[in-house]
Amino acid sequence: MFTISSDQWQKLEARRRNDFIRQLTTDLIARFGVGRPAMALDDIQAQVEQIVRVGEAWGMQSSRVLTQHVLASRVIGHDYADVVLETGNIVRSNHLDDDTKARWLELWLESIRQHAMPAR
Repeated sequence: MFTISSDQWQKLEARRRNDFIRQLTTDLIARFGVGRPAMALDDIQAQVEQIVRVGEAWGMQSSRVLTQHVLASRVIGHDYADVVLETGNIVRSNHLDDDTKARWLELWLESIRQHAMPAR
């Protein structure tokens, strides 16, 4: 059996986080054209990283909830949790787990999409 030191663990976590941010940025550009062609890839990635930092400060840890948080920030605006009080209470809650927050954001964003693009 082997042991991973604290320093090694921190490096692994930093790499995982950087890989997540890079992949999320790539997915946002591919699926939604976020920032393109007006912004450089590094600038878009820096914005995504800042949004992820805000989510982490609110206690978000899983890639699922952080992805939904980034989507909400990009679709509604960086201040979405301040503008829509109920959603802000959900995403900032210390009493709800990441899955609950992610599901709330998924349903909320879907509701917005449906209202923005009504069925024909």
